[in-house]
Amino acid sequence: MSTNLVPILIDEKLLAGEIARLGKIVLPEEFDNFASEIHFHDALRYEDISPEERQYAFASFSASNNTRDCFDADEIRFQLLHSTRDSNSTNAAKSADTLFRFIGDFFVHNRLYIPFNEYGLTGSVIIGLANARRLHLFFQKIDFDLLRPFYVEHCKKYAEGMEINRVKSFEEFVSFVTAFDDLLLQAMEKNKALYIFAS
Repeated sequence: MSTNLVPILIDEKLLAGEIARLGKIVLPEEFDNFASEIHFHDALRYEDISPEERQYAFASFSASNNTRDCFDADEIRFQLLHSTRDSNSTNAAKSADTLFRFIGDFFVHNRLYIPFNEYGLTGSVIIGLANARRLHLFFQKIDFDLLRPFYVEHCKKYAEGMEINRVKSFEEFVSFVTAFDDLLLQAMEKNKALYIFAS
């Protein structure tokens, strides 16, 4: 499995043109699937030129850059969703549902989830400016304080009994989720689309 999440910021028109170009020259079964990703930036200008001439920029993923953390975050989001639904706290259940959907939009090659992609692709995460704004507002609706007690009670082990060992505390989990929102903020600040691949 790929391990490192690599987020880049790229002009939406440039990205759309690159997707269209690659769609014409790469075989359909190789262009977009869960087994292999097309890295849309490969043919674009970056190395050995000034920052002004670069066609994309790398974004900063502040919490962690390893997709193995996604497995723990995935398990935690499922457990929070189920445990809050079984509780009497409607607000906690709403926050868990929002969190569940927010994290799901960023998964890259994690099991068989289809990541968020504005171009109908299934092998990479691509989020344009309008959806970056929408997802950022979505993130702001998550009340982590309401979710903390459910994490403490329910989120120490996988359903199969194995320890959750990469995301070791609620603070680490919140930091991991917040790092994705930070990518959205970077995209909005630079007026670019966010493209995430795993390598």
